[in-house]
Amino acid sequence: MTDRDTGLSAFLRDVENLLYEYEGNSSDDWMTRSNRESMAGLQTNLESAWLESRKGIRARFHQGAIQGHAGPANQLLKAVLALNETVVALVNKTLDKPYTTIDDNVRGRLGLWAIPATKGSFIMELICPPTGDVEPRANAKPIDGQTTVPELDDMVVPGADAVDQVMGVLYELLDSSKGKVLQLEEKLIDLGAHATTQLGKFADRCSELGVSVDVDDRTQQNKPLVIRPQDARLLKGTIRTLGLEEEPLVIEGEWLTSSKIRGVFDIRDKDGIVRNGTVPKTLMTDSVAALEKYVQAQIRVIHKGGPDGQARMVLEKVTVLADSVPADFYTAVKKEHGTDA
Repeated sequence: MTDRDTGLSAFLRDVENLLYEYEGNSSDDWMTRSNRESMAGLQTNLESAWLESRKGIRARFHQGAIQGHAGPANQLLKAVLALNETVVALVNKTLDKPYTTIDDNVRGRLGLWAIPATKGSFIMELICPPTGDVEPRANAKPIDGQTTVPELDDMVVPGADAVDQVMGVLYELLDSSKGKVLQLEEKLIDLGAHATTQLGKFADRCSELGVSVDVDDRTQQNKPLVIRPQDARLLKGTIRTLGLEEEPLVIEGEWLTSSKIRGVFDIRDKDGIVRNGTVPKTLMTDSVAALEKYVQAQIRVIHKGGPDGQARMVLEKVTVLADSVPADFYTAVKKEHGTDA
């Protein structure tokens, strides 16, 4: 999120709050009315500029069950919600303490925002929300029946990164239709089990409707991807075949390998066992800084083909506990094997 995006969001909210606070009435003089009309015009221009600046997901459904500019609300809305749930799952796993239960408060804070539909087949657009430092509306009210989550109020949501990950999978999907299925599997494993499940629901709905979907990230940097019914079926089948499941793992030990070029890690625990896995691009700098230090690593273990299937480790967070491994760290295991400490 750029400084320009943050400033524009905050300015728009200030204008909206002013218009809400100073509602017009019949006793206003001509200058007050003129100022309010000017402020309303500024609001309209700001809204247009703000919407144009947002990254997000634009999905244009056409053919299949779509008739003109209309289609079955149940399947279409569930398809779009599945895309949003995919982003929510991706953002949730980036948090220091991911939420085990996703309620409407969490979805509202981690997910994308919907904007009005435009003409053409059936188009739905989701955009990244403003950053957490924008003050909420003065008249905002809590959602009835939902537990409030104070930690969400100060959170900066990396929604744009999650959008990039979703688009990356869809790009790989189209390459997979040319026979490159292994690369698609790798991208899906990187997403993780929860996000992949939600993306599978999107594929289910598209396949059920028999529609083609033009998808882009609203940045106009690339042409829209055209997801055909057969592509949706391929995605659905690949996800089902993978059978991803995941579990968290926390290890303390010596950080042996790191690189800004190769996204891999090696960590040796107190038993002398070396475990390895992949490092997301966003954590490469942290990984290099931890080289040869004593760390705590939070790892996501992804099982391909169920809980007993092939396991892959993905780094979630690495925290340096000390600049060097404690002298007695390996003592216990050495004594077990009858060697000197």
